[in-house]
Amino acid sequence: MNTGMRNAWADDLPRRAEVAVVGAGIAGCSIAYALARRGVRVSIVERETVAAGASGKNDGQLLLEAAEFYSRMTETLGRDRARAVLQFKVMSQDALAAFLAEKRLETEVEWSRRGCYFLASSPPEERELRASCRLLAEDGFGVEWHDAAEVRRRVGAGAFSGGLFVPNDALVNPLKLTRAIFDEALRAGATYTGSCPVREVRDGLLVTERGELAAEIIVLATNAWTGTLIGRRDLIWPIRGQILSTSPLPPFLEVGCSTNFGYEYWRQTRDGRIMAGGFRWTDEEREKGTDLALNDAIQKRIEEFVLTLYRERAAELCIEHRWCGIMGFSIDGLPLVGPLPGRPLVWLAGGFTGYGMSYGFGVGEAIAELITEGRTRFPIQPLATSRIAK
Repeated sequence: MNTGMRNAWADDLPRRAEVAVVGAGIAGCSIAYALARRGVRVSIVERETVAAGASGKNDGQLLLEAAEFYSRMTETLGRDRARAVLQFKVMSQDALAAFLAEKRLETEVEWSRRGCYFLASSPPEERELRASCRLLAEDGFGVEWHDAAEVRRRVGAGAFSGGLFVPNDALVNPLKLTRAIFDEALRAGATYTGSCPVREVRDGLLVTERGELAAEIIVLATNAWTGTLIGRRDLIWPIRGQILSTSPLPPFLEVGCSTNFGYEYWRQTRDGRIMAGGFRWTDEEREKGTDLALNDAIQKRIEEFVLTLYRERAAELCIEHRWCGIMGFSIDGLPLVGPLPGRPLVWLAGGFTGYGMSYGFGVGEAIAELITEGRTRFPIQPLATSRIAK
């Protein structure tokens, strides 16, 4: 039986733990694994099941770029802080790759590190991507600029004037990855209680619908739901993302793709399906909140996008699945990682702003190092919660 799918109602909520991790997504499972393998008594508490949220419902691209292109990040954050954010993401991907190799999980989670594209669909986007490419190369990140012909050859579509290519970006089955990390956390000694919504977070105590759990430190890896739990909805808020997938096609697309400043994205899965999402910008108000209803108008836009992009294959394409997931967007587009200001026993790991798969494993390692050693090898400062102190 897959432990990630078991009915956790059969598990009693522990009374005590050194660290309680709320949330069994990519960040929560990574934190629990990193702590457990360091000998910490850690307990995961999840309101639904493992990877029930955005960690199991995204398209599985692990990207170097963040919510804004590097050209903009260097302006808003400064060059050093922007560089540190992307260095964190590189270290996170490298640590995840090493973990998957050590556990021999690459095939199981459909891991592929063949690169991803940020594609130019307009002259303004091309200008920003070219500027980002130049700055990224100057700062030591391995990136390439590909012209329209090369993009068409690699992507199979001629709608783009060029693209920023990041060879080390990765693709993965996000649901399988999160469950695999979860399973390794349990093997390392973590405990898990699912179907256990948290009612209140006190210093040193979780109050849940299934009882109370005392812990020296509580880590909220709850992303979109964090603001509600800490009474600070201004820090992280929920945004819905729409996705669909097609019937299987013969493999032709090995890389991940995004365009329109990251708003639209797609890839081909291991079983040949085109998975695509985006167009949130066409109905932004309705896409706020935690309602998991499909937005028919956005779903139609995504379908038209795919059929237009691959019009030569349109006769083979049939939309088979549609779904959505709830992301947690932060106040400044960067994750919030570390102790909640004024409450040192409550830690945050959320606000990934659509890029949690890239940050998640590294956040787990960084938090475990900070808790057990008081320092971390990861460049955590730009993500530190100290920036939200009142």
